[in-house]
Amino acid sequence: MRKFLRLGVAVAVFGIVYPDFAATVSRPSAPSARVIPSAPPQARPTPQLPSGGIARAPTPTPQAQNPTGVNRPVIAPPASPLPSGGRPVAAAPNSPAGGVSRPAIAPGTPSPRPVAAAPSAIDTRMTQGHSQASLNSFRADQNRFSKPPVLIPQNRQAALQSPVMRQYGSRWGNADQYYAARNSSLGRMSPAYQSYYNNPPRYVTNIRPAYGSFSTPFLCGLIGVGVGVVIIDHSNAMWAYSHRTDPAYMAWHYDMMEQAANDPELNTRMMAFNGEITVMETNGVQAEPNQLPDGVDPSLVVAPETVLMATSEEAPAPQEAPVIHGGAIEEPN
Repeated sequence: MRKFLRLGVAVAVFGIVYPDFAATVSRPSAPSARVIPSAPPQARPTPQLPSGGIARAPTPTPQAQNPTGVNRPVIAPPASPLPSGGRPVAAAPNSPAGGVSRPAIAPGTPSPRPVAAAPSAIDTRMTQGHSQASLNSFRADQNRFSKPPVLIPQNRQAALQSPVMRQYGSRWGNADQYYAARNSSLGRMSPAYQSYYNNPPRYVTNIRPAYGSFSTPFLCGLIGVGVGVVIIDHSNAMWAYSHRTDPAYMAWHYDMMEQAANDPELNTRMMAFNGEITVMETNGVQAEPNQLPDGVDPSLVVAPETVLMATSEEAPAPQEAPVIHGGAIEEPN
């Protein structure tokens, strides 16, 4: 009995000190509620900042429905900046990248043509009194070459006194007869020579159309025209040997050797060609300046510039010839 009495007193004292515990002991416990764990809060994506470090609000754009059923953003075109007046200005036509506008050309207006250089006095004298057909042939010859002719006769009197015109000039009364004879002689030549004259190699067209009264295609043909084959004809070497001290020939030979320094194939041809002439010099061969190479017509030897000047209708004029130093040409002022 005393034990129960002591236990009650202890419980009463404990309830005074810990009232919450006493209430729990004195009341029946309620069924515990079911706790449903909540989903963890999702982290919001961190917006990417531009290089400047300042976030910009996205520009709202309308959505368009495409045929596949997936909505894609429609990006509106950028608005044109307005000038100070408040009105948009249309872009100038034909504006280059530099921003400088070019004047618009009305439809149907012909394009402006470049102004051609005025012909020289020699060119004017040379082309007087010739037919349009001969002038067209002459211009076609000139346009093949990179440089102008040199050492050519400066007037009609000088052309008539040139050695080749004194020897062969009586064959042609005018430029038309000269070109007819040249075309006829080409038709009688071998296919290799015809191909050479119709499509001359670069070492021919890289220099001048005429050296003095000699045609450049004829001079370059002296070293052979066979592709990949170097055969120097004896009559070609004989002609070169007989004219090796002529200023016109020396000027041509200088230009050819200058090209040969950067052209192995041409260098091989020139070395073989020079070797033939050296042998003749060593043997003391008699020169024959009036003898043409075998099968070559005079119309292929004489330059068109000399023929046109000799058959032109111009009065004689003073002639000032250029000076040659070791083959190099120094034009007069």
